[in-house]
Amino acid sequence: MVERVLFVHAAAGDETATTGATIARLVASGSEVTVVTCIRDEETAPELDAALAVLGVADHRYLGAADARWRGLAPREYSHTGPTALVSAELGEVASDVGAVIQQVEPTVVVSYGASTGDAERRRVHEATAWATEVLRVPFYTVGRPGAPAQVRVDDPESLARKHSALAAYRGHLALADRDAAEGLNRLRPGRDSFARTGILSRIVSGVLVLALGLFTGGLLTAVHQSVIAVGDAVVPWGLIVSLVITAALLAGLRIVYETRIIAGIATAGLLVAQAFLAFASPGGSVLVPDNVAGAVWTIGSVFIAAVVLAWPKVVRRGGDRMKSPAAKGPERP
Repeated sequence: MVERVLFVHAAAGDETATTGATIARLVASGSEVTVVTCIRDEETAPELDAALAVLGVADHRYLGAADARWRGLAPREYSHTGPTALVSAELGEVASDVGAVIQQVEPTVVVSYGASTGDAERRRVHEATAWATEVLRVPFYTVGRPGAPAQVRVDDPESLARKHSALAAYRGHLALADRDAAEGLNRLRPGRDSFARTGILSRIVSGVLVLALGLFTGGLLTAVHQSVIAVGDAVVPWGLIVSLVITAALLAGLRIVYETRIIAGIATAGLLVAQAFLAFASPGGSVLVPDNVAGAVWTIGSVFIAAVVLAWPKVVRRGGDRMKSPAAKGPERP
C-alpha cells in the first residue's frame, strides 16, 4: 500500500527546516506527500514553491484555500498579524480546515509540530492538527527537538543533502541551516487499526484470550438460552433475550475497541464453535439446543448478529461530527 503523508506547517520555510529530509525520503520511496502551509505570505511564496520543487512535492495547499477549507465555508487566508492572524482564528475553524484536507487526501500519517513548541503560531497549528487527527482517527506524528530521542529518525546523507538544497531556495538564515542535523519524529496518536500496529506476541496473546472468551461465552449462553420466566399468563424467554443481547454487545464492543474485524472474528469463531459443539446430544442423552423455536432463534440469531458486526463497514473518516460547526464559539482546546 502506498503511504500518503500529510505535513501541516505554520509558515513557509518550516516544511524544509523541520521536515525537509523526511519529505525527501518519503518522496524518494514513492510515497504520496501533501504539504499544507497555514499562513500565506506572497513574499515567501516563490521561495516556498522552489523549495517544494527541490523536495519533490507535487501537492501543496494553503490552509483556508478552496482545496483546504471546510465544506460550506468561503475561502479565507491566514496571516501572521491583523484580523486574519492564525493565532487569533477560532481553533475549531483551523482544526476543521485541517480536517478538510485529511478527508480529501486520506493520509495514512499526519506530521506536524509537538505541543512543547514555544512559537505561538506553531502551537496553534499543533492544537488544530491534534484536534483534527483525534476526531478523524488518523495517526499523528510530531517533530522532535534536534538531538532529542525519537521513534523515527531521518539522517541518511541523500535526504539531508536534498534538504540542504531546498533550504538554499530561501533567503537569509534558512539557507545556513545545518544540513547534517538529523530529523526525529515521535508518534503522538496511533490512530485507526491500532491492533495491526502492536507486536506479533501481543496480537497472538490477544487472539488466544479472545478465542477463550468466545468459547466460554458461547458455552454459557447456549446453556441458558432455553430459560424462561412466567409473568402472569405470559412466558418470557429471558434466557434467549439475554443471550442475543450479550452476543451483540460482546462482538460489537470488540469491533469498536480494537477497530479491526480480526479480533471480533476470532471471538465469533469461538462462540459459534462452542454453540455447535453443545448442539449435539451428550452421551447421557441431554440436548442443550433442542429442536424448538428458542433453539432455532438462538442458532440463527447468533450467526446473523456475527455477520452484521463483521460486515459492518469501518467508520468513514469524513464523519467527524465534532467538526460540523467549525466557526462556532466554544472551548479553545481539542
